[in-house]
Amino acid sequence: MNGLPHDYGVVDGARGTVSAEKNGAPYQYKVAAGDRLNEIAHRFGYLNGDAIEKLNVKSTKYGTYIYVGQLLYLQNPK
Repeated sequence: MNGLPHDYGVVDGARGTVSAEKNGAPYQYKVAAGDRLNEIAHRFGYLNGDAIEKLNVKSTKYGTYIYVGQLLYLQNPK
C-alpha cells in the first residue's frame, strides 16, 4: 500500500460515506447508523488496536464512542 489510506469498500458495520483527496486517497469518513469502530478500522486497513488513534476517535474513562454523522479523519496506516 503506498503509504496512503485505502478504502477496501463497504463491509458490515462500516457503511458510511468517504470523502477523498485529489489523489484519490480517502481522508474523511462520515459515520452511518449501525457502524462499528472495528469494522470501520477493517474497511481502511487499520488494526483494531490502532483504530482509536488512526481514526482520531476520542476516548473517555467510560469507553470509546462514535455517533451517526461524526466525521473521522483518516491517517496513513503504518
